[in-house]
Amino acid sequence: MRRLCRSVHEGSYNEPSKREDGQQGNNEPADSLQTRSLLAWREGLLAFSGESLETVVNEISRYSTVNIEISDSAVRAIRIGGQVPVGQTDAMLAALEDNFGLRVQRLSPDHVVLSAAAEI
Repeated sequence: MRRLCRSVHEGSYNEPSKREDGQQGNNEPADSLQTRSLLAWREGLLAFSGESLETVVNEISRYSTVNIEISDSAVRAIRIGGQVPVGQTDAMLAALEDNFGLRVQRLSPDHVVLSAAAEI
């Protein structure tokens, strides 16, 4: 799982740390993650910690007029972590394209399709 960070509009991300069991991911307790998510919201950010791209897009779509379509199940299942500024849909799309190997195809100003970069 790659992570989007608070400066998602700059196209940067943080790699997840290794857990004690050798797996990549977050080893924070669930209550700590929930607290961090609530604090992020107070700062105008949406926080994610390993949710699928489909879940992230559904949450971001609540605050945007852009219809974001995901092309296939493999792309929908990509795990996302980090923070995204509320209402900055274009910044989030740019970070997904730059950091996750996704293709962002604008069909209109309010309709976007996400797909694997290799798809044509």
